Amino acid sequence: MVEKIIIDKEALWFGDVKLSPPFTREKVDEVLGEPRIEEEKYTAGETTFHHVYYYWDSLGIHCSENDYQDHYDQFVIDVAQPESGPDAGKPYFTGKVMIGKKEYTQVAFKLDEFDSFYVKRVGPFEINTYLPDKVEEADDPEMAKMLSTQVLIIYHAPRPKTSIYDLKKAEEPVLKFDSFPFKLMVIEELMYRQGVLEPKFDIYDFAEKNTKREIDIDDEGYEIIPEAKKWFKDYEIPTRYAEMVTELLWDGGLKVFSQIWPFWDGEDDTFDVKRLTEEEVSQFPNLKKVITMGCISKKAVEVLKNHGIEVE
Repeated sequence: MVEKIIIDKEALWFGDVKLSPPFTREKVDEVLGEPRIEEEKYTAGETTFHHVYYYWDSLGIHCSENDYQDHYDQFVIDVAQPESGPDAGKPYFTGKVMIGKKEYTQVAFKLDEFDSFYVKRVGPFEINTYLPDKVEEADDPEMAKMLSTQVLIIYHAPRPKTSIYDLKKAEEPVLKFDSFPFKLMVIEELMYRQGVLEPKFDIYDFAEKNTKREIDIDDEGYEIIPEAKKWFKDYEIPTRYAEMVTELLWDGGLKVFSQIWPFWDGEDDTFDVKRLTEEEVSQFPNLKKVITMGCISKKAVEVLKNHGIEVE
């Protein structure tokens, strides 16, 4: 009989047995025993859903199968018996759930952003519950009471320390830019139209692989993503690619703009080319035409025309 479940910064402890992530099914089952398995299938519209649930009934622990179907990434500990509903009367964990050396109810939690439940991060683990002594204060006491009967432990695998987006100093001559929007036009041509620059930046993939902080595109994409803007500013383009640029396009729908500002509506001058220098334009000997939607200043147009470049 397990009397304590302890969550620390490295592992979960079931009594005196340490269980370290990743939580492969083989490893977990060796510690907790063989689970009872239930499968659920249902159809909504044209989509069929298939869920698999694993129960260690005598311990009051269960979890659902993760996407890879080979390991568990969360555990639900039933710490009390619901008074009603399908789980009423089922066994629950009668021991102590600890965070470090303290019972979880004695540790400081924070309400989630929707005030729905309490959250605590411990190393790679996220702990979700509703603290019993806060139930009466909840906007929905009945829901809070139900949530307070469970402690959900979610394991977040560490993000890789390296990424395809890690930039290295070029070991060859590179192009110099005074105008960031003009540089973005060149990147649009070489990275997204011709496909010769790598890696091909994708803001969603970049956010997923970012190791310094969590980037939520759906929430932050209505403004410039600072890390994305810095990536393009720091990105070095070897001079050998300059001869491949024969035409440039400025359009509000350029792919490169949406990598920096995912939900940009095109209603401001953020990406307008307001100035160009003779030096940066002269780097492109084969540039013959620039197609613009009127978002290049008159002075910048003059610089282009001085180099025999048609502005359409």
